[in-house]
Amino acid sequence: MTHVSLPLLLEDGSRLDWPDARYEPKVRVALDRARIRHSIAGAPSLERAVNEGLAKWAVEIRCPKTLLSRLTLAAEPQHTVTWRRDELDGVSWIVPGLLAVREFDLLARELDPFWKDVTLRVPPGWWLARGTKRKVNTLAQSLLRFVRDENLDDGRMHVEPESGTGQLRFVAHIAPDIWHETQTSRTLQVAALIGACGHLPSIFGNGGEEEYDVAGEIRDLLKMAKVPVWTEEGYDPALAATVIERFYRTPESGGQEG
Repeated sequence: MTHVSLPLLLEDGSRLDWPDARYEPKVRVALDRARIRHSIAGAPSLERAVNEGLAKWAVEIRCPKTLLSRLTLAAEPQHTVTWRRDELDGVSWIVPGLLAVREFDLLARELDPFWKDVTLRVPPGWWLARGTKRKVNTLAQSLLRFVRDENLDDGRMHVEPESGTGQLRFVAHIAPDIWHETQTSRTLQVAALIGACGHLPSIFGNGGEEEYDVAGEIRDLLKMAKVPVWTEEGYDPALAATVIERFYRTPESGGQEG
């Protein structure tokens, strides 16, 4: 007897195909990348499939507005996916999981008794485990909007509060010669965030931060990192910005990204 469907291990536990198994991905989303650590326990067939190269860890990134749908695979349980700023617009998501890359058989004895009389041959491309979708949009992305500014001299950037939106948001004006670099350059993106953080003392010098949820998020983040907030002595926009989104070392600088 062959069944038209196949077992699936879900992070939220809403399917009971593997009664004793768990898929627990850890996901950290940053401005232009996400770091994922996958973990499966209680499903020997899936662990064997990974070890034998029959399945790979997977992350799908989706952006409905730009029609982006991209899948990245990794043999190791920890890997990084990256994207360009212009690939995402509006709400975007990443979905981690485990994907079959070669045909193989699952062990029915690991599964719910419902599967005991079926042939469990998994085809390439079948999701074996799937995580809950997570928003890609970060705190920094909610704060910043980038525009090309033909009036700026080469190599220059100007950051100002955006008015009329009812939100705490900033516009980063970018000179034409470096505009395309903002799509992929984390250095320029974090530089814009530093400029935005420089405006916080003047914006909230007389209070009013309670009107913006994002201001509370930033304050909580800085407090947790034991970094002065904009109402305290020693507030440093560069330090605040790099608490929100830190710089990463690159191979060119003699280190690895981390």
